[in-house]
Amino acid sequence: MPLGNRQDFEMHSGDDVDLVITVEDENEVGVLLAAASGIWWQLGRLKTGASTPAPAQPGQPLIAKALGAASGITLSGLSGYVVALSGVDTDTIRGGEFYHESQVLLNGKRTTVMWGVATLHVDLIEE
Repeated sequence: MPLGNRQDFEMHSGDDVDLVITVEDENEVGVLLAAASGIWWQLGRLKTGASTPAPAQPGQPLIAKALGAASGITLSGLSGYVVALSGVDTDTIRGGEFYHESQVLLNGKRTTVMWGVATLHVDLIEE
């Protein structure tokens, strides 16, 4: 698997959002994820002033998801997975830009398959 692409996204804090991620190799062919022994996605503070998005506090995520329905990540098709963000995950995070990334452990190799900036907008409605 090649180094992941930068994937930025936006959402409102407190919303339920599914991040649908497809993993492809360097030839843009889907990577079979059924044998993956681990998949992770995390969101943390964005390092300010960096020329490329980077985490401000590595190892200190605000949100952490892992493979397993109860942990927030499920496989989808042969080469994809879904990161389920519930309103509870982001409800207490006030707007701003954050760093996010996802890694896959397949055949003993851990690879960052996606990273980027997540922009959270503050909700007007707070019910």
